[in-house]
Amino acid sequence: MKKTLALLPGLFMLLVPATALAYGWGADGLVQGPGPYLLFVLGLALLSVEAFIPGFGWIGASGVVLVVISIVLVVRTAASPWAAAGSLVAATAIVAAVVRYAVKRGAWSRLTLNSTSTRASATGELPVKVGDEGASLTPLRPAGAARFGDHRVNVVTAGEYIAAGSPVVIASVTGGRVAVRLSEKP
Repeated sequence: MKKTLALLPGLFMLLVPATALAYGWGADGLVQGPGPYLLFVLGLALLSVEAFIPGFGWIGASGVVLVVISIVLVVRTAASPWAAAGSLVAATAIVAAVVRYAVKRGAWSRLTLNSTSTRASATGELPVKVGDEGASLTPLRPAGAARFGDHRVNVVTAGEYIAAGSPVVIASVTGGRVAVRLSEKP
């Protein structure tokens, strides 16, 4: 179900090949004038810009409106609106079949994040506290990683260099920042 819901934002792009097929059925085999073509290209350009800007704002909404207007203009001027509608349905079915095949073959998994965050990392709770002792896994200059029990934690020092494998103790925990210092115990 989650994979199906993840496909919904991209379903609008089904209109791209469907509209390209529908443009072939104009009054004399082509739509009269460049208007619908220009609206369609401008709409796609605006949707492309929206793909690189977070959120669904005015640019993307304008692109959707222009593409829909171009489709309406093509269907209104088509010699056979049923043929244009049929091409939209056929292209949508073809693209849906390709997407379904890609999901079954695992191509979709390469495009989506399959890992989940743990409760601790999602809520900001760290599995360590002040005074816990561990060992640095990487050189700390001043940032790196250390192991405390079974947990690997990103840590920082007060500025000093600590070699990998050195014993460290947690000096402070502030939000997600864990500060360590060299342990006096060998």
